[in-house]
Amino acid sequence: FPGVRDALQLLRSTVGQMALCSNGGSEYVSNVLDSQEIGTYFDAVSFRRSAGDGKVRRVGELLGMLKGRPGIVIGDRRDDIEAAHGNGLLAIGATYGYGSPEELVAADATIASFDELPAMVETLLAAN
Repeated sequence: FPGVRDALQLLRSTVGQMALCSNGGSEYVSNVLDSQEIGTYFDAVSFRRSAGDGKVRRVGELLGMLKGRPGIVIGDRRDDIEAAHGNGLLAIGATYGYGSPEELVAADATIASFDELPAMVETLLAAN
C-alpha cells in the first residue's frame, strides 16, 4: 500500500508504542515486515499460531506488553473490530483491505486508504 512507511513513521512519532497483530503465520508476518522494511516501527508483534488463536486474546496479550493507553486497533476484518472492543479499545476499519464494508459497521471510524490513518488516529484520540 502506498504511503505505509511514511504513515507508520508519523504515527510512531505521535503515539509512541505500536504493535502488530496478524492472522498470518510467523513466516508470513516476518516476510512482510522484512520485505517492506517496517518491522522497526512495532514494539511487539503477534501472529496466529493455530486456527483457534483468536485476536481478542492476542490483542489483550499485546496490551499487557505495552503500557501506553488509550489504544486503537486498525483492521480490515470483523475480528479486528471485535478484538478492539473486547479489550476496551477504539477500532478503525480499513475499507481498502480484505473485509467487506458490512464487517466494519461496528468500527468507531473507517479509513479508505492507509495515508488517512494518522489524521484519524489523532481525531479519535482527541475525542476520547
